[in-house]
Amino acid sequence: MIVVRHKLNDGRDSGYLFEGTSAERLYKKVLHEQLVSVMEHAAYLGKELERAEQALKSGKEFVQDSA
Repeated sequence: MIVVRHKLNDGRDSGYLFEGTSAERLYKKVLHEQLVSVMEHAAYLGKELERAEQALKSGKEFVQDSA
């Protein structure tokens, strides 16, 4: 399962949590909630979700680098 937790700019949890197995579906859910306002962030999110989906399919663990 891929889990996406949205955080505010100051690092606090915004309360948005998305779960699923499809990078594309999760990406669309996040965009639907208008949680991404910068195109570079949208591109990064898509890339990270794709990495997470590939890890899920291969049975590997994936944790996003929060730096």
